[in-house]
Amino acid sequence: MDCILHIFSNIIFSKGEKRSLLLDLQHNKFYFAPNSMEAFAKGCEGKTKTEIFASFSEEEHPIVEEYIDFLQKNMIAAFLPKEAIKNFTAISKKYESPYLFENVILDVDSNFDYKIIYKLDEISIPYIQIRFYNKIDYQLLQIIEELSFVSVEIVVRFGEFDKSALEKYKKVAYLYVYQSPVEEQKKENNKTYYFKNNQTFECIGKVTKHTFSINAPHVFLSLQYNSCLYKKLYIGTNGEIRNCPATEKFGNILDLTVEEVCQLSLDKHFTQMWHITKDQIEECKDCEFRYICTDCRCFITDKSNIYSKPKNCKYNPYAAEWKE
Repeated sequence: MDCILHIFSNIIFSKGEKRSLLLDLQHNKFYFAPNSMEAFAKGCEGKTKTEIFASFSEEEHPIVEEYIDFLQKNMIAAFLPKEAIKNFTAISKKYESPYLFENVILDVDSNFDYKIIYKLDEISIPYIQIRFYNKIDYQLLQIIEELSFVSVEIVVRFGEFDKSALEKYKKVAYLYVYQSPVEEQKKENNKTYYFKNNQTFECIGKVTKHTFSINAPHVFLSLQYNSCLYKKLYIGTNGEIRNCPATEKFGNILDLTVEEVCQLSLDKHFTQMWHITKDQIEECKDCEFRYICTDCRCFITDKSNIYSKPKNCKYNPYAAEWKE
């Protein structure tokens, strides 16, 4: 029985200016490939190996063999019987979420009002990032442990926290430390610590190789919505509500009911940037990493152009190089 080439549906092709990225969403990894790989793979899909080679000149056969070997070795595609392929169900790339808001950034200082955290809990937001202006408020973390939040990220200045004290808080998944004398990334006890050298809160919009999210939910989100602002809330130190720290104010969470805050998810003005995708943003649309990085509309290169490149991205897709 002749077998035909089948591309697995967990593979996403992300074409850049200089090269392509092949995203394997089943194994959460990616492969670099020449830009011709996508056209080759999709052009050959449904053909037997004999038919594929017959469609190229003999001089091109070594490259064809190399491409086929790459696709098979990395489980991007395989030659399978037609009847077997019918048993493969294509993965839906539609992004869906049951939450009105998926994540919230909460700025906390020494005058924090605990009514805010209880109100956020009523809204049912799974992920929260807390940016402490002073020392970590461990009482707040204990309250969060007992509420409905799924995961917590902490942003804090170097020297303003006790790592051993954080260990008992099971929901704390990431710790971002700024103004550190060293710059490093390490994992301890299921928590990831990012130490940033001589930086402030603005470093949170930084795009690096270490901040890529290679998973299906993030990629599907990036294909349809803004990977930073979609279903996001920002709550300032005084309770002011914004979509992100740089956008306009939409009232104060202490003055609004839970229902009124939830209504913001339907407000066209509040959600106006939720649909700006990486395929629309300058330079990002030419970048092979666009579906696995997190966008930033807070710090951009041109404040007069909402489609301008994130300011803290140091990657040049036209040279395929990272800047120091």
